[in-house]
Amino acid sequence: MNWPIVAILTPDHLFAQAEALLRLYPGRKPRQTELRRAISTSYYGVFHFVLAQAADMHIGAKYRAKPRYALVYRSISHTWLRSLCLDVAKANAPAALKAFLPVGGFGQDLRKFALATANLQDRRHTADYDPSVNFVRRDAQSAIAAARSAVAQFLALSIEERRLFLALLLFPQRRA
Repeated sequence: MNWPIVAILTPDHLFAQAEALLRLYPGRKPRQTELRRAISTSYYGVFHFVLAQAADMHIGAKYRAKPRYALVYRSISHTWLRSLCLDVAKANAPAALKAFLPVGGFGQDLRKFALATANLQDRRHTADYDPSVNFVRRDAQSAIAAARSAVAQFLALSIEERRLFLALLLFPQRRA
């Protein structure tokens, strides 16, 4: 993918960094540090991709250097992204979302993207915070591949589905 030159973290750069961590020391297995950072960085590639998509949609990519862009970009938390993704991934969306769904509900591709994003966040949490788990190269390679696939899945969605997901992300519904 060709991303415009900007000061934000681009998915391709983060995924390349994750892959580079696995090649740091040729001739030996990657250390847990490299494996954990590669897994974590894979998730962050998707996270920053979603932030940029939301801010580009709402503010516009041409305003990336402006404070209003940063306001939108920084407004999305990991917790809210995960919560929305888990709701979107469900076969039957929660009642709070039903009024906003297209006919037939969320598409399978959007649901796959949402589930992949939530799963990548779980992997990141394990990699960053669970010292009892030992990772192998395959774990990091799998996270990188899943992250690349999630971005591609999102970009393959219709404009309507992308806008719906990003609007729900930016404007959470009250559930009172």
